[in-house]
Amino acid sequence: MASRWFILLASLAFVQLGTSNPVPSSKNGDASPYKTINTNDNYYLNAFFGMTIEKPDGWLEIDSEHLHSLLQTAVNEVTSKIKQISTESVENVSLIPLIGFTKYPLGTENGQTNANIIGVAEKITDEKIVGKDCDVFNAQALITSANNAIVSRGDCVEYTANGLVYAAQESLHNLGNSMILKQTQLIRSAPNGYRFTFSLTYSNNNDKDVLFNCMNNVVFSK
Repeated sequence: MASRWFILLASLAFVQLGTSNPVPSSKNGDASPYKTINTNDNYYLNAFFGMTIEKPDGWLEIDSEHLHSLLQTAVNEVTSKIKQISTESVENVSLIPLIGFTKYPLGTENGQTNANIIGVAEKITDEKIVGKDCDVFNAQALITSANNAIVSRGDCVEYTANGLVYAAQESLHNLGNSMILKQTQLIRSAPNGYRFTFSLTYSNNNDKDVLFNCMNNVVFSK
């Protein structure tokens, strides 16, 4: 059951990030799934997953502790909403924050949504296997009921970035005060038993291009 809510939980966390406060940066860590470190200039490494990524030039890092806190808040809030509209049991969801890059230190800049990219991982157990990665998006009715900030969601399509194949879906979110943001979520289930989700949030095509260029340099060596 938990896997059906993975995107919903992540989506709420990413929308909340759009209006977040400034966050600190961290450059220390070790080979833990929760540790992604700045290795050189704009390059970051999560040794546990063998993941490397390049931060867009001039953007800011969001440290893993802040991401973990943000995701836990989202999990708690959405789980509560799900229980109000569904009689099914909701398992505990453990999301591992991988990376977070944001264009500005504040949630908004001159009335525009703060563009950002966030990557998270989830261990896939037998109970969380849902078939193809596109199947993770198939909780349309309950997602709409539980999170009314989602205005629309597109179809799931296959997207290839740097040789890695993801399931991709675009969505439109209303933050109020005439503020609309766009979001693309990319999902990849890996042979190591983890599912990776990257969420790209933007309000214009220039920021979208920067975020997709960022995805095009993501490498997994494990």
